[in-house]
Amino acid sequence: MTTLRTRVLELNDRNFESATAHGLVLVFFWEQWESGCRREWKLINEAGEVVGEQVRIGRCSVEDYPELAERLAVRSIPTTIILRDGKEEERLVGLRHERTLIKHLRKHLEKEA
Repeated sequence: MTTLRTRVLELNDRNFESATAHGLVLVFFWEQWESGCRREWKLINEAGEVVGEQVRIGRCSVEDYPELAERLAVRSIPTTIILRDGKEEERLVGLRHERTLIKHLRKHLEKEA
């Protein structure tokens, strides 16, 4: 499995609020055994290389932390939620192309400028 060069936040019930409270954070709800999630994680890695440190990237296992997934209304995987200062700005459900994900991230980065 591909690993981001930047630090990945492993999110759970205890650290979610503090880890996503400041700045732009992409949160990926997934399961490692699911092939679509593995494919999407690879795309997130590639997008992370493009946007660099401007966006923090976190992931959360829906099996390990079902209460957190339920609280955020994650109904299917993969689900990617883009948060700014702890508030949801955009939700992407299912698979997408790397360029599409980068386009979404850049749109949110432009809001900061």
